[in-house]
Amino acid sequence: MWPLLLHCSRGADTPCSKKGVPVTYELPTSGQRIRFQRPDLPSLNEVAPHWEAARSAHWYSNGGPVLAAFSSAIERYLGSDLHAVPVNNATSGLMVALRALCGTGRGATVLMPSYTFAATATAAVWAGFTPAFVDVSEDHWHADPAMLQEAVERETPAALLLCSTYGVAPPRATVRSWSAIAEHANIPLIVDSAAGFGSRDECGNRLGGQADAEVFSFHATKPFAIGEGGLVTTRDPDIAVELRRAANFGFHNDRIVRSGVGMNAKMDDLHAAIGLAVLDRFDEVLKRRQGYGSRLSDAFSAAGLSPQPGMSAGAVQFLPLLCKTKEQRSRLLASADRRAIELRTYFSDPLHSMPAFSRYRKTTPLPVTESLAARIACLPIYSDMSAGVLGRIEQLSTDIQ
Repeated sequence: MWPLLLHCSRGADTPCSKKGVPVTYELPTSGQRIRFQRPDLPSLNEVAPHWEAARSAHWYSNGGPVLAAFSSAIERYLGSDLHAVPVNNATSGLMVALRALCGTGRGATVLMPSYTFAATATAAVWAGFTPAFVDVSEDHWHADPAMLQEAVERETPAALLLCSTYGVAPPRATVRSWSAIAEHANIPLIVDSAAGFGSRDECGNRLGGQADAEVFSFHATKPFAIGEGGLVTTRDPDIAVELRRAANFGFHNDRIVRSGVGMNAKMDDLHAAIGLAVLDRFDEVLKRRQGYGSRLSDAFSAAGLSPQPGMSAGAVQFLPLLCKTKEQRSRLLASADRRAIELRTYFSDPLHSMPAFSRYRKTTPLPVTESLAARIACLPIYSDMSAGVLGRIEQLSTDIQ
């Protein structure tokens, strides 16, 4: 596939050139291929009204007026007296949460699932901690409380860094068990809900208050997409202060670093302006994505593929389906390739199998993790999918029955 070149050679006063120097944009061309993800950010016209506050104040970062407005809007949206700390990306958010709640890692153990994205372990290692992996439950694909309890008793960890797998809300009983384990061990609970902004649990509550700190991604590929960005939430105002301090070099109000160094994890006002524009339309985006996910789940159920429990109330970044066998997944992937449909297999390489993380301990055998990894297939979900695209994806289900 050759790139499409857009050659712009207008005058020096145009936005696509500087001093008359042509600017060339390379856009990927995919023909009739259905991409796995097709991010959809708001137009600059939608962003402009929010951005104007920063321009008027000449204040573009370091807690500018648009960031303050975005933080307040997010808190209203999530409710439940949550404090919102926007950050430059979710990986930084995880590092900030670990630093704010646990201090300097110094090699201390953090328990986490192996069945997750690499950023979960990457953030822990960068923050100075040592990952140790626990298994997930076959009932819901989140960290198994029984396995977690055993690991806590053996490992004496500094924190639990658990996940809302694929952005789907864990069952409330599971979250209560996580919290009880953390409280009994007197350690913080942090939840990586990267793809879960807007997801609801079985009682209709939005994610954001599951832990001492919960982290979301606003990356371009997420349902709440602003390009690059993230969010840390907490119910505790004192923790919120520590999160903001850790995201701003560790500065106290007098701009002195006292109790511990931080990092520069702040969100700037331009990304906050994009976030406000996204929030304006987000409920409609969620409704469409959930509708597409339910339609495709129904189509593939005839072939025996199962969605993650709770998916219908999730933000649906993409649609993970569990095949009956490894062989069925291979047939599905081959059919998708023939039909020019891009599928992925998150998390077919769980963290404990990756060379960078294989030296870290498995607290127990991980049979559920390995079973899911061998059979998972992920279908494309966009914020706006045509009937033709959905129909082409549905055709895959007939190939594997």
